[in-house]
Amino acid sequence: MSASGSSESPELKTGNFSENSRCTESKYTLYLFSNNKHATSSDTTLSDKESRSSAKSDSKASNNEEPSVCLSLFEGNLSAEQETVVRCYLLKTLSARQDLSFENDGKYAELQFSEESGKMFGCYYHRLSKHSSAETEPNEENGFPKLHTFFICLIGPANGVMESFCPELGKFCYILIPLLDPEGLKNKDNVQLKLKSWYFHCVEYVRRCIENFGEDLVTLLHCICRDLLCDACNHREF
Repeated sequence: MSASGSSESPELKTGNFSENSRCTESKYTLYLFSNNKHATSSDTTLSDKESRSSAKSDSKASNNEEPSVCLSLFEGNLSAEQETVVRCYLLKTLSARQDLSFENDGKYAELQFSEESGKMFGCYYHRLSKHSSAETEPNEENGFPKLHTFFICLIGPANGVMESFCPELGKFCYILIPLLDPEGLKNKDNVQLKLKSWYFHCVEYVRRCIENFGEDLVTLLHCICRDLLCDACNHREF
């Protein structure tokens, strides 16, 4: 299980799309994350005294115990085998990290079902944080709204396509923040509907553009390039 790189260009990768990709590629899991050892210090302001005390406690604890990391599955449409592979990879990755504040940058990895099968699949995972309502779930320690952390994992083929669309996948994940609920009950249908359509909205639009424009795509690209040139030349007309 490792992150991958690819030397193929995005233009060549678009050839890997298939007619039924919307139905077969939109696999996903949604987890609620909890970490009993490492507090999300980036979201909570501590005094200097509290910071020093916390640092000493963490230093002592690190010598005696492993990070207590937990992922609770909220939603998903993977097989039990594939979900286990994804969960184990995330747990291993998160347990090894001291800093978990990477919600602004999703990660891509290619995972393997088993050493025997050798079958690979792509996994884009993204950390998202959301504060609960202070009235409904205040933080017992400081009275501020409690911070909940989620991990969205988007699963697709290990052919390099997903890796080319990481910016689009990240934007898609952020759209889901208002719908996320730590109880897993509110907006459940909307969350499922959106997650099931991630491949259609984030990746397949390129294939749809190619099919819809056909030979006119070359003309469209030429016009776009010309407009960019006009902007660079202070909007001079040719």
